[in-house]
Amino acid sequence: MKNPLTPVPEISAPPTENFFFPSRPHFRRPRLFSAAMLAVFVALGAASETLAAAINVSPTETPSTTEIVNPMRGYFRWRGNWTVPQPAVAVDHYDRFFWTDLEGDALLPGETHGAYTMQPIYDGIATAKSIGGPKAKFALRIRCMPGSSESGTRVPLYVRNLMPKGWMNGSAYVPDWNDSDFIARYNALIARVAQEFDGSPDIAYLDIGTYGCYGEWHTGGLSYPHSTPNGTADKATTATLQAYVDGYVNAFSQTRLVMMSDNETALVYAMGKVPSGSTPWIGWRRDSLGNTHFDTGMTTAKQTAVANRWQKAPVITETFSSSGVTPSLIPGQVQAWHIAALGNGNFGSWSSLSSTDQNYFLQAGLNMGYRFVLTNLNIPQALQPGGAFTVASSWKNVGVTPLYEPFTVKYQLRSGSNVVWEGDSSLDLEGFLPTGSTPTAVNDAFTLPTSIAPGTYSLVVVVLSLDSSRDALKLAITTAQSSDGSYTLGNVPVAAAYVNTVDDFEDGNVTAPTPWLSSVGSGAAIAMSAAAVNGSEPAAHAGSLYHAIIDFGSTATWKYAILNRGTAVFDGPWSANGVNAIRFYLKGSVVNPASLANNAIKVQLREGDAGDRWSFDLGTAVQNNNSAWVLITVPLSSFYGESSNAPGATLNLSAIDQIRFFDNSVAAQIKIRVDRIEAVVQ
Repeated sequence: MKNPLTPVPEISAPPTENFFFPSRPHFRRPRLFSAAMLAVFVALGAASETLAAAINVSPTETPSTTEIVNPMRGYFRWRGNWTVPQPAVAVDHYDRFFWTDLEGDALLPGETHGAYTMQPIYDGIATAKSIGGPKAKFALRIRCMPGSSESGTRVPLYVRNLMPKGWMNGSAYVPDWNDSDFIARYNALIARVAQEFDGSPDIAYLDIGTYGCYGEWHTGGLSYPHSTPNGTADKATTATLQAYVDGYVNAFSQTRLVMMSDNETALVYAMGKVPSGSTPWIGWRRDSLGNTHFDTGMTTAKQTAVANRWQKAPVITETFSSSGVTPSLIPGQVQAWHIAALGNGNFGSWSSLSSTDQNYFLQAGLNMGYRFVLTNLNIPQALQPGGAFTVASSWKNVGVTPLYEPFTVKYQLRSGSNVVWEGDSSLDLEGFLPTGSTPTAVNDAFTLPTSIAPGTYSLVVVVLSLDSSRDALKLAITTAQSSDGSYTLGNVPVAAAYVNTVDDFEDGNVTAPTPWLSSVGSGAAIAMSAAAVNGSEPAAHAGSLYHAIIDFGSTATWKYAILNRGTAVFDGPWSANGVNAIRFYLKGSVVNPASLANNAIKVQLREGDAGDRWSFDLGTAVQNNNSAWVLITVPLSSFYGESSNAPGATLNLSAIDQIRFFDNSVAAQIKIRVDRIEAVVQ
């Protein structure tokens, strides 16, 4: 799962005493600049930067009485039926086949199987797409017999000839479930189907539908043990049931499987299968919705086996039958069992239902599956090419399940229909469980490419299928959805990046444009110089000729290197352009790193010699022993107030007139190198 950028941590230890104002407490704990966070700052600039002004969008939620048709949720087309009216055609279609639909009666010469044909499945896919569009999917079950009171021989003749204890129940042929040839030949068929369709983007799932009447894993209406001329036939043994499950699990590694629930032993066994790699978790199915048997038939062992499986795989169902349905039970069962999808048929015609019962079916459709709501989105009011920014959003899932297919939330900037930038949110919809009415906050950190041209762009959100096998998801918001499935939330300006150099030391000294000063509490003065780039002094960045060396060589209790501009450092056009960070190159060296307190070395912004101070702790950044230069970017929001600042006080750019590097340690021979100090818009 993708994770948002981690915010800068705060330390639990108290800050070092302030030696200028010992009677004034610190109102915020200093932040550590750890090695891990240093990497974050170097790579991305900032973890928590924001502009003072932001664009805030709060889409209106679609009324809960409005149905939304999306993949793997709600009603699916059931064996050609589409009974409950819906606002759009189904994108999931379902049908069933018998063994004899896919394999011929006669053995092929020199083979151990009959002639296979996958055409019925291809026809089912074609029908689904002709009705539901090119991204519709097909689901299926492959059965060995009809119901016990129905007629038909659904096992190929050559398999029946290998199975002496098969028998007729009226006009319905019943296999000898435990016959080894029967098991081997059925599993061979499933392997052939998997060879053709495992991983197919056109297949939503397959029922594991081997055993019993209708492939529902029960033997209702059949009498066991059953005497045949060739011996006694019995129900499937535990080993047989497991062999049927294994036949599917071993054959399908990429396509979702759904296990029937009438047989406790088989259900528990199937639910115990833990997938590896990209293999989907097995869902489960129960074909008696709207009947009390749906609940009462779920034994304690079954309930334990399926507990919380809905969080990883879908619960699929259909109604008992038109004569066995109590519609008032259905909405509650959908909620209680976290049902994802229900077959839209098998309960009579729509007109045969009372208006009350029709409403129960409509409500069940609204309750099923996931229902994603973007409640709020916040983005900086102006972005810059190459600049870092954060999209802060809030989402709800007011359904009863997560999503069961791989999609990603994408934010895009568009010029007309042209996507000039896009970024993936960290929100994992497959793991986004129901939230109820409480939104979940998601913070996503991005960086625009430097190549993006300044201008005004449409801000778009779209939820796209990772493998492109589905159309974009519909969100439960009233914002109009474009033909490509996207939602335009507003316009965002991209301004030219703003960088103002405070001092780059390229004049070869530390006296211009304004002299750097030093101040110490006790002990020797600070040595400051501008060092030329040569073999022993490598450049901090391309084109650098000089950098500053600040040698805190004394054991004084405090030492400052001060750039005193005399006028506000960030005044005028700086603050007007939305400066929200400073950055500089740093290279440090210290003889005794262990003697450094957590907040010993800081960069400070100050309002005059006696005014408020705002600090950021450099921590271990000064202990790299000349190994490498690092580019440090400090958002203004990451500076903490000292001296007289009230809790929660905000840094005032227009009042800052000093940038300081401060050493509050007692270690000897601390030396830092600094280059290209800049004020920037992130």
